[in-house]
Amino acid sequence: MEFGALVISNVVLIIAMLGSVGLISMGLPGNLLLFFSVLAYAALSGFLYLSYESLAIVLVLILLAESVEFLAGLLGAKKEKASKRAMVSAVFGGFCGALIGSSIVPLIGSIIGLVCGGFLGSYLAEYSKAKDKDKASRVAVGVAVGQMTGVLTKIVLALAAIIYIVSQLPWVTPTQTPMTF
Repeated sequence: MEFGALVISNVVLIIAMLGSVGLISMGLPGNLLLFFSVLAYAALSGFLYLSYESLAIVLVLILLAESVEFLAGLLGAKKEKASKRAMVSAVFGGFCGALIGSSIVPLIGSIIGLVCGGFLGSYLAEYSKAKDKDKASRVAVGVAVGQMTGVLTKIVLALAAIIYIVSQLPWVTPTQTPMTF
């Protein structure tokens, strides 16, 4: 691969990986984009620049991020003994809130919308079932804290994967000598 094509390939991969963080912040499957971008880059370059170990490290980080996100939201809801209705409504409310928030203020608006939507969805669902404002408030706060913890952890782990991959990318072809400053 010539130098210009290598740099363009690296830049395209970095843009795709950063786009995955935007998707994650909106509650969408950005980790899939992250992994498949890295996999495509590695496969198209014949695994010359990114190894199977690099793919395995990214995969482990992604699986850890998904697990933490799932468990944080679940533990936040379970801590306050949320009903199943409240948990389902929190997911739906969080998704809707993320879409609305991202249309107002990209990235940060989606995180705020996710938490607010999850809070509102779980509050309304729990209140409609239990008719207890205090319990509904506790459930909603537990859900919001869990969702925020999960999303932020997922973003941090995705950024760690991106930093790792960028550190592995070559900026010279095997036949060139590295640039010195």
